[in-house]
Amino acid sequence: MNWTDFLRQQNLAAETGQPLDINSLSELSDKAIIDITGTDAIAFLHGQFTGHIESLPPDQAMLTAWCNPKGRVLATILLCRRDDGLRLLVSADQHAALLKRLQMFVLRAQVTLTDHRQDYASIGVSGSDATRLLAQHLGSLPNRPWHVISCNDVNVIQMPMATTANTGSRYLLAGPVAAIIRHWQQLEHVFQPAAHTYWRRLDIEAGLPQTTTATAELFLPQELNLDHLGGLHYQKGCYPGQEIVARLHFRGELKQQLRLASTSTPLPAPATPLYAANGQRVGTVLQATGGAGGAVRLLAVAAANISVAHRDNVSGDSVTFTAEPAA
Repeated sequence: MNWTDFLRQQNLAAETGQPLDINSLSELSDKAIIDITGTDAIAFLHGQFTGHIESLPPDQAMLTAWCNPKGRVLATILLCRRDDGLRLLVSADQHAALLKRLQMFVLRAQVTLTDHRQDYASIGVSGSDATRLLAQHLGSLPNRPWHVISCNDVNVIQMPMATTANTGSRYLLAGPVAAIIRHWQQLEHVFQPAAHTYWRRLDIEAGLPQTTTATAELFLPQELNLDHLGGLHYQKGCYPGQEIVARLHFRGELKQQLRLASTSTPLPAPATPLYAANGQRVGTVLQATGGAGGAVRLLAVAAANISVAHRDNVSGDSVTFTAEPAA
């Protein structure tokens, strides 16, 4: 059975504002998997992405980015080392374009790109009791954020949680569809099945940015907080857009940053502009999902000194920012 047909049978409801600490099992159909193997795989990606891929330990994951020559983020990418190369998790709506673009840069490098959009999948396990319940199922777990272990061909990554509340832990499992379906069927009895929008909300609360086609090439990596998340390295050498990204760090001043905010329904679409009361544009929505009590939670790249903005125009629904940048 393929992943799409399996999920259709689950009849999962969209995000409705469940508490962040429920023991949840989320399908992650909004992500696609690409494996990159070969003797030059690490060196190849080190010269493309903003993170220091060559120094990434074999048991560690990284949220990094691929930029265009102007330093704008084409895509955020979650990657982890494997014995035979690297595994990338990217936004599903960007994966085909990214795969095609990466292939253009391979040239003579000993690199093989494998598209796993159809035969691999990923799920997320989270909640106040997630560590105990998943350990009973798998036997062992990664023990810190971004730590990775492998169970056969399935990678298990501990993902960061929001630091503002004691909501437990969460883990991402990525691998062949047959294995992921088996894990789902064994876990659904102790975890509450959920659509990918619940996991997106956990990402938003944790301050983890994810681009989509709508937000590609809009932001610099610093505006997505990737330097603080460990996915942007300033001394690693050349990669697309490196000079512009480095110039902002060493000589410039960051005018906008990744911020957590709340607003009312309906959900603002990615790339929705935000305006101050005087009509000045002060930010852009990165992603949004439902929150507790019917509110909407969102990540936006916005000016640091504003507390309230408006969606689409000065009379649009208000967006209220938290006092601090996204975690």
